[in-house]
Amino acid sequence: MEGHHLMAELYKALMKRDKDEVIRLYRSRNLSGEYPQTPHQDNVLHIATVLEQKKLVMDLLTEISEDDPTILKKVNIIGDTILHEATGTNMTDVVDKMLEAVPELLTTRNSFGETPLFRAVHFKQTKMLKHLAKTYGCSLYNDLQRRGDDATLLHIAVLNESFETAIELLKLNLAKPESIDGSGLTCLQLLANMPLAFKSRSNLGLLKKLIYFCLPYCERDEAPHNNYVARDEETGITIPTSTTCYVRFSSQLRQVILKINIQLLRFLSQGWPVIQVVRDLRQKHESALELVKTLVKTDKSWMVPSHHHGMYPGDISIFRDDEFVQQSLTGAESRNNHSKQEECEHYLTQKKEIPLLSAARHGITEIVEVILGEYPQAIEYVNDNGANVVHLAVRHRRTEVFDILLPFTECLPRCMMGMDSSGNTLLHQVAVVGDYQAKERPGEALHMQWEIQWFKKVKRVLPHHFLNHLNGESLTSQEFFTKTHKELVKKGREWLMRTSESCSVVAALIATVAFTSAYTVPGGTKKKTGEPVYLNRRPFIVFTIADTISLSFALTSLVVFLSIMTARFHEQDFHRSLPLRLVLGLTTLLFAVASMMVAFSATLVLTVQEKLHWAAIPIFLTACFPVTVFLVLQLPLYVRVGWYTLRDLSRTMKHSLPNRKLITNITSYFGGKK
Repeated sequence: MEGHHLMAELYKALMKRDKDEVIRLYRSRNLSGEYPQTPHQDNVLHIATVLEQKKLVMDLLTEISEDDPTILKKVNIIGDTILHEATGTNMTDVVDKMLEAVPELLTTRNSFGETPLFRAVHFKQTKMLKHLAKTYGCSLYNDLQRRGDDATLLHIAVLNESFETAIELLKLNLAKPESIDGSGLTCLQLLANMPLAFKSRSNLGLLKKLIYFCLPYCERDEAPHNNYVARDEETGITIPTSTTCYVRFSSQLRQVILKINIQLLRFLSQGWPVIQVVRDLRQKHESALELVKTLVKTDKSWMVPSHHHGMYPGDISIFRDDEFVQQSLTGAESRNNHSKQEECEHYLTQKKEIPLLSAARHGITEIVEVILGEYPQAIEYVNDNGANVVHLAVRHRRTEVFDILLPFTECLPRCMMGMDSSGNTLLHQVAVVGDYQAKERPGEALHMQWEIQWFKKVKRVLPHHFLNHLNGESLTSQEFFTKTHKELVKKGREWLMRTSESCSVVAALIATVAFTSAYTVPGGTKKKTGEPVYLNRRPFIVFTIADTISLSFALTSLVVFLSIMTARFHEQDFHRSLPLRLVLGLTTLLFAVASMMVAFSATLVLTVQEKLHWAAIPIFLTACFPVTVFLVLQLPLYVRVGWYTLRDLSRTMKHSLPNRKLITNITSYFGGKK
């Protein structure tokens, strides 16, 4: 019992950071360095090191090394030595003293097979890594760079999103960029499956986006500029030139401005924490991109040939399976039928995918751009299912990646016209339905609209005869699209019905109020003539106009929403017809609500203006409140529906109408005749 009591006393003293009490207890009771033991079997040095009590650790190291140096080799329940705990901090001098007493601690592994270097990586202690590499030459110990499961320091840094640490590991020769772990994965493959580590896949709100773009780039230390130096040919003395002075001055000025910006951001982040959050996020994105650029230089995964090279672009199948006949544009013999492909089947597991395909599947444009910028020929790689990077980008609805690939496919059309092992063209890939939600488009109807727009966008870049091609299920791309989107069409119909019914109720109520107000005018009517009492007053004219407009727009909105509810809800109706009606209905409903509140305000002004002149402004503010609430709740839906529908319509009109080049040619033709 006395031992447990002493452990409790020592533990309390450690938690209170009472160095003198800890030393006093250790000396007075002659306690073993193994105490106090926690459930993790940590001793005094373990706990003091984790708490980063530098002075206490140094004193304890002196005391214990004099009493019993073997205690310094003690491990806790997971095999961590005191050096494991120390390398997770920035106490480099403590590490030096530990290694001075017991040098073999540097190579001691815990239960996971991790050396102390791994703990420094886990806790993003870049300074500690630099110190160990410089002082103890850790880069010479290749066995220190891998743990029990064959994961390297670089893999751990990437998985922990410690990208700056990973960059330093490569600079310190503590890791090789092409190294693989026990699962056969390179670090570039890991990054290609980490979309949130990159800007292109980070979903930031409006405020965070604004802060993100206002932040300065996180520049690293640069080498001094020595490019513009003149020398005296006779004496060899360096002569500063005007260019040299200018370069040095501009570099120093830039560093000063950058430091001022950093200090200003630190000051602002103290009162506005979101700035620091966004700053850390941006720094992570920039470090991840820099790491990708380094790793891509040694990546040759795209050079490994796959077991399948895709179907020849000319093998167009136009007959059903039951006819057992196939015609080829190249005259090739009929090919074998392929088994039915599951709708949500993945082409390859993440472990087998090369980084380019994984990045395209996840929509990481940064990795795609860097790889194709370094190795443009990598775009021709196909996986074991015969799918290339364009297929994956189209199938997973990665519009940004698709736009990046378009210039390459224009020069190399076979990438665009290729087919996978199931005979699926790019348009068949569009028809595959999976967990690819258009997050910026609320509602199943707008999701269906986006699916159709995506289908038509891909359709424009393919030769027209590909529309007749039958895949392994004997379906054309349009038939396959209709088959796979039946459920989405059904859900879109239900969403539009619910929306239209709700808006119709509001429109009907507004129309009823506006119609009733026309016969019960404010102030009543004169008994003799029947004219309104406030006929000649300006607010009454405002009331009359606003009430008429409100009634007109409410009835129009009601008719529009009724037309939506009675529509046939055909697949193609979700492209423009139904969204345009929804835009028109929401627009007229918005104007009806606004006009009704203007009429209401005019009525109150007529009633109280003779006695309460000061109440006019509060009345108008009160009238604006419902309209404001309506705008806040419905504006996102309204803007998105309107933007995506009208933008698509304008693009279609742009392709349909004569362009400037045609007008120029006509003008030059007739001008030349004259």
